[in-house]
Amino acid sequence: MLFYDSANPAPNPRRVRIFLAEKGLRVPTAHVSIPAGEQRGEEYLKVNPLGQTPSLVLDDASVLTESIAICRYFEGLHPEPALFGVGAQDIRGVVHRGIGACGQSRSGRTAAPTSVGFDCQSTPGTSTYSSISLPSGSRM
Repeated sequence: MLFYDSANPAPNPRRVRIFLAEKGLRVPTAHVSIPAGEQRGEEYLKVNPLGQTPSLVLDDASVLTESIAICRYFEGLHPEPALFGVGAQDIRGVVHRGIGACGQSRSGRTAAPTSVGFDCQSTPGTSTYSSISLPSGSRM
């Protein structure tokens, strides 16, 4: 198993790091530098053709490429402590809150990416597009 991680400014790999820390788990990790463009490099694109982090390569060579899927995978392997809740009602509440946060994060990042390293990253994938800019004084 190998976890492909990216340090700041990437929030999704950070979500997995926090989850693993809360579980008390350590997994082999490879670091992918977003500012250096390593997520769009030939080697990493073999792992995740979308060029996004995080990714988790399992022992059978299958790959998980979404932070929540990676966290759910570890929750299944190590159910205690139950960070996604216990029972249908708890799990439903966690998933509902998580979906809302993801949507807000994505729209904020897409509308005004100003951090170094997010230039030409207004959409996921391997194509490069100029960042989306709003006219001065505009709001979403």
